[in-house]
Amino acid sequence: MVTAHKKDNPEIRLCINPKDLNTALKRPHHPMRSVEEVAAQMSGATVFSVLDAKNSFWQIRLDKKSSMLTTFSTPCGRYRFLWMPFGINSASEIFQHTMEQLFAGYPCSVIVDDIIVGGRGAAEHDANLNKVLERVREVNLKLNPNKCKFRLDQVTYVGHIFTSNDLKADPAKTTAISNMPVPSDVTSLQRFLGIFRTSATLQYH
Repeated sequence: MVTAHKKDNPEIRLCINPKDLNTALKRPHHPMRSVEEVAAQMSGATVFSVLDAKNSFWQIRLDKKSSMLTTFSTPCGRYRFLWMPFGINSASEIFQHTMEQLFAGYPCSVIVDDIIVGGRGAAEHDANLNKVLERVREVNLKLNPNKCKFRLDQVTYVGHIFTSNDLKADPAKTTAISNMPVPSDVTSLQRFLGIFRTSATLQYH
């Protein structure tokens, strides 16, 4: 059990380090949506909103067999997660697949815990947003109000800036990539490639 703390968030997140479990898991390899796919769906939109699912993986309830696999020991005894813990290597694919099922047919796009809604003008946007928020309530999806943005002419979404005119990489993201140290091992190389892959298609536009 380890604690993770984000510099922009005072909350502490509890994680496990299930290295042996991850080795044994069969990953579903559900494909993530690309930013280009989202941009195509948002084509023509002039007003945007972004919704953020709070503590994303913790909203996925585990069945008993899966829950037992997450058992860990502490000085106070043994515990297991009832909800999907951070640290499981298939968590992102499972959450993405779940979110796509929940919002299939709704006027929005989803990449993991980020939902974007757009519309050609305020009226269409508001109608689309209301449909999505109604669905959020129906499925009891908890949102992080501090990270939700509403009714803007441009929004930052998964490291990119969506506007009515174009799509571009977030300067903060490209600066962070430029300032990253040269990868020195497999883990740091994989991390670099993962970050670069989300922005590479827009780096030279």
